[in-house]
Amino acid sequence: MARYKVKYNQNIFDLAVQLYGDVSGIGDLLAQNPHMHLGYEPRLGEIVSHDDNKVINRSAVKYLSDNHVIVSNGYGSVYYKETSEELR
Repeated sequence: MARYKVKYNQNIFDLAVQLYGDVSGIGDLLAQNPHMHLGYEPRLGEIVSHDDNKVINRSAVKYLSDNHVIVSNGYGSVYYKETSEELR
């Protein structure tokens, strides 16, 4: 069992990708944290439990960790919105 401290603007789907390497890890994330549900909004600094033996995509988790990437889509910013900015 491992613990993770929620970073700024992370939702439960971000946590699943960050910790399991795939959004399908959300099932185990919810099982490890019974107070969470699909509509749950984690708080900045909250400690969540996860099973690091059930990682789905180890190479993705390693890449995120090695490159200090924090998956952080937040709420309301998951879907594309029009922008005048140049897209990458």
